[in-house]
Amino acid sequence: MRHRLAALRWTLADALREARAHARELGAPAAATLAVSRLVGRTPQARPPLWPLRLPGYRHPVHYREGTSDALVLRQVLGGREYDCVSGEPTVRTIFDLGGNIGAASFHLLHAYPRATVVFVEPDADNLRVARRNLAPWAGQVTFVQAGVWDASVDLTVDRGGYRDGGEWAFQVRPTRPGETADLRGVTVADLLQLSGAATIDLLKMDIEAAEATVFRGDTAWLARTRTLAVELHGPACEAALAHALTGYAADRSTSGELTVLKNIRPA
Repeated sequence: MRHRLAALRWTLADALREARAHARELGAPAAATLAVSRLVGRTPQARPPLWPLRLPGYRHPVHYREGTSDALVLRQVLGGREYDCVSGEPTVRTIFDLGGNIGAASFHLLHAYPRATVVFVEPDADNLRVARRNLAPWAGQVTFVQAGVWDASVDLTVDRGGYRDGGEWAFQVRPTRPGETADLRGVTVADLLQLSGAATIDLLKMDIEAAEATVFRGDTAWLARTRTLAVELHGPACEAALAHALTGYAADRSTSGELTVLKNIRPA
């Protein structure tokens, strides 16, 4: 009993430290709520309940699942305002959110560009469920696509739990092996352009857990129709693939947190 009480005190103290650390960016109530949510543990349901959260600077509440990586996503993307680096671009009408997870980046960007349309791609069904709820205020402006972003339309399998911390924000896709049943199909950026009917991608956000290496090694003619690219690169192979894809292009390059940002992409 004594050891259990000591462990409980340590856990609560750790949650308190976490809440204090993020109180400035999230607001004290939201920081405390997210800190506690990570201790509660995920509800043992296929479709766990969604809890609303109000964050300073956003008109609408955002929703999350307890005991998941959702708290980390909200702290990084919305609390840390990771996408402020691309929130002041001129005349953004078309946004592609590739690897959308629970919709935090699109939630932020639609607050910045409330009239924009979004093509939202996410392979995991439950992540997509949360994203649909979070982006409901912009109903009619978001096209949801359950697929894996790839270099071709091939059968893909979703790997859950085997990459990085194994959380819901780190699910990967890979080609389906012989004897396996595919979870979904791959979709290319060119496919998504055709689906959207847009002539230009004003802002392309890509966070697809190392699949960007495959995408950038494929046909990247879509870069000529992209104004701004914000991509999270997962290792040297992904960095090398992007560098190769940008052969023949110039861009204004910067970094913001974990993002590599390319603005004003144009032929060199």
